[in-house]
Amino acid sequence: RVVCIKVGVAYERTLEFGKVTEGEVKKVFSMAGKGISPSDEKRFEDYIFRMIVEKAAEKDLPIQIHTGMHAGSGNILANSNPLLLNNLFLEYPDARFDIFHGGYPFSRELGVLAKNFPNVYLNFCWLPVISPTAAKNCLDEWIELVPNNKLLWGGDCLRVESAYGSVLFAKQVVSEALAEKVEKGYLGEADAVDLAKKIFRENAWELFNLDQRGH
Repeated sequence: RVVCIKVGVAYERTLEFGKVTEGEVKKVFSMAGKGISPSDEKRFEDYIFRMIVEKAAEKDLPIQIHTGMHAGSGNILANSNPLLLNNLFLEYPDARFDIFHGGYPFSRELGVLAKNFPNVYLNFCWLPVISPTAAKNCLDEWIELVPNNKLLWGGDCLRVESAYGSVLFAKQVVSEALAEKVEKGYLGEADAVDLAKKIFRENAWELFNLDQRGH
């Protein structure tokens, strides 16, 4: 009943995952923790992460990846730029990537990635809580740029109270963005309602194969 793999390593390291040979990894593994440099550690992690991506693709499990702003302070923001994942999107076309937090503040970059890659989905969980204004502005662009089956939202919360609050923020942001699109004539009312259903349910239901997984 597992529906996806979630990766939050951008808090500890860069999202750039290079190609590493099996021989290089065996050499690091054989060191048994002695004299391992930061570059050795990164190569080992890169190799293991790529194995996870391959296995997830085999099992048809989407891979959720934290990008953009970190919770808390004092981290290296450049490590979580979704553009660092570009090579993985190219190299693993059968893997499906659910990219978190709208990539904020790299939201335009993520929008283009979601438009250009069939295997990249744009999840703007947390963003309406970070800034409702930023979330609405981003969604205003994404509706025009990203295929509507690629936009989704999730709570990404640990507690029921924060989950409920996140839903309220997200509904407000989505309803305002869609209402403006209808007022400007970009969307019809029926199209706006349909897109809201896709954002809050249908796209995630399809991405995670919830029918097949018995949910």
